[in-house]
Parts: sequence; C-alpha cells; structure tokens
Amino acid sequence: MELQNYYLIKNNLIKTIFNPTSSSGVFYFILYLSYMKIIITETQSAILYLKRRIFDKEMYDLIGDIVIEGFDYEEPCEYIGNYNEYKNAIIWGSVQTFTNTLPDSIVGSGVDRIKLDSFIYKFIEDRFGKIIKDRYESVLEWGCDE
Repeated sequence: MELQNYYLIKNNLIKTIFNPTSSSGVFYFILYLSYMKIIITETQSAILYLKRRIFDKEMYDLIGDIVIEGFDYEEPCEYIGNYNEYKNAIIWGSVQTFTNTLPDSIVGSGVDRIKLDSFIYKFIEDRFGKIIKDRYESVLEWGCDE
C-alpha cells in the first residue's frame, strides 16, 4: 500500500513540480521526501523495523510465547532473594531467541546489535515484566524442593 502511495505521489509531483503556479507541488514534494525517508531508513535500521511491527499480533504473540518458554529454562528457586537476576536471565534469553527469529537482513552487528538488543530488552521488560514477576513470586510462594 505504501509503495502504491509512493508512486502516486511521485507521479503527481512530476506533474506539478514544473508548474510554478501550483501550490500542490510543494505539498507533493514534502510527501515524496517523507515516503523516501521511511523506505530508506527502515531498511537501514532494525529498531525502526521493529517499532513499526512489534505490536502486530503475530510478532507480539511470538515474543510472549518466547518469554513463557523461558520459564522452562530458568528456575526461580535458583534465584531465591535475587529477583533482578532471575528477570535478567529470562529477558536476555528471550532477547537472544527473538533476534534469532528475525531475518538476517534486519539484525545488525556491533553497535547496531547492542542497540537492537537493548530496545527488545526494554520492550519485554515493559510489556512482560509483570508476568515474569508473578511467575517468580508464585513459584517461591509454593515452595522449592531442596
């Protein structure tokens, strides 16, 4: 849909840009530049890619499933009295698993990868932090086998 809008704007821009009396030429030129910015920067930035898609039902559900799956690998009883370590273990494991599901063209390396991982970490902490905390507290409340 965006690509069709882009070509429509581009064609209207070409028609009106050469008419100095047309006020719509400026409008179409600004729209043209804004679409170009989205097309160029989204392919260059994994964070922009995720910001535009992270609330899509499929992606959001995938992240939730990954976080819940992390409960199978980290036992709260191993973190008695240290909730933050438990939370970090769950979230970082989820971040690594989730980034492995992204296309290679999106996932960068070096500084970009650090920013991407931090963005996903903060997202999981904000959206699924309560679930992680509830799991931690409920397991400890039921008691741990020694």
